[in-house]
Amino acid sequence: MLPLLLTLCLLAAVPVLAWRGVRALLRRDGERPRSVSLLRGLATLVGALTVALYAWGMLNGWLSDATASSGGTDSSPPQECRTEGWQDRPEITGHHLDYVPLRFVCTRADGSSYATDDVPAYVNPAVFGAALTTAALFVAAGVESERRERAAPAGQYARSKNRTPT
Repeated sequence: MLPLLLTLCLLAAVPVLAWRGVRALLRRDGERPRSVSLLRGLATLVGALTVALYAWGMLNGWLSDATASSGGTDSSPPQECRTEGWQDRPEITGHHLDYVPLRFVCTRADGSSYATDDVPAYVNPAVFGAALTTAALFVAAGVESERRERAAPAGQYARSKNRTPT
């Protein structure tokens, strides 16, 4: 149940993040320099992509876990744990979903385990790359903001940051 709830929360966050990223990209007011808005907008959009990819992997893992746990005819060992030559290997005693890295794992009676291909192979590298890119873009936005603040004439940037609404 937890994987499904987590997946639904992640899926709900994607459009919110995407909207915030697009708004930051299109922002043209004097609140902050354009380059900082662009970097923050791109970081937010790539963050939305990261969350969407992880949610896609979670959905696949959850579906495998739900199918494996459903029981019924021909359910032992679970279909998801039946790889080539599974009859010649030790008995499958359990299964679970790992969250980092995201994968569906089958456990054997001898204590060993193996990951199935139920979570697409591209999900973990894509999530890692997108998360790294998101972090780099946010750091670049922070560095650019700091650089602009130091280069601005005394008080100019501070006045625009502390503007009061009228």
